Amino acid sequence: MATKQIRKQSISMLGILMGTIIVMAIFYGSFIWLQVNVSDIGDSVDSRYNNTYERLSENQEGLEDDVEAIRDNLDDISEADNTFQAAWNGLKGLGNTIKLQTNFIGSTISIADIILDPLDILPGWASALLFLGLLTMIVLLIISIFKGDPNMV
Repeated sequence: MATKQIRKQSISMLGILMGTIIVMAIFYGSFIWLQVNVSDIGDSVDSRYNNTYERLSENQEGLEDDVEAIRDNLDDISEADNTFQAAWNGLKGLGNTIKLQTNFIGSTISIADIILDPLDILPGWASALLFLGLLTMIVLLIISIFKGDPNMV
């Protein structure tokens, strides 16, 4: 019984991983195809398409800086000598965890904005609603995890 459930969860996680790799390959391949074909006809790719990689790299560097700052902050926690110090260490760890989650949410929204901005598929109000829905879903997921709800939203 337990092995069937673990196998089912691993298959769904594998599906998510493979789906992510396929989407990344399609995005990368279509961008390279566009860039090669545009350069063949002697034109140039618009800067809003061409600097997507640079914007994603800047976002990654910012996230790595946040993770390093949190790691350094957690390394500064010392062994508690009294009750107040133990409570302070716990609050410090909880604050760092919440900060990391908010940074991940901000990074996710900015990555989606970087990728969807040049496409002009969605109007501005629809992309704002999409981001609001994504943010609401993540907040509800975090709240359900904190509550210990087995249904997970």
